[in-house]
Amino acid sequence: LGEKLSDERASKYIADYLELKNCQEVIKYNIEKRNEYLRKLKDIKGISKRQIARVTGLSEKIVERAMK
Repeated sequence: LGEKLSDERASKYIADYLELKNCQEVIKYNIEKRNEYLRKLKDIKGISKRQIARVTGLSEKIVERAMK
């Protein structure tokens, strides 16, 4: 991927990449597992931290901290 993804495509891509039913499932996991999933998303081109927050339902601050 190199182009910017729509939220709908990003949501599906994230779910497929993390092998989840949908990307909002990330919220259900404990902090360590959630942050592990978020760190995996760091290298995906075309998806910003803000967009990850938007499609997962997590706050931008949580996504930012997890990806450090």
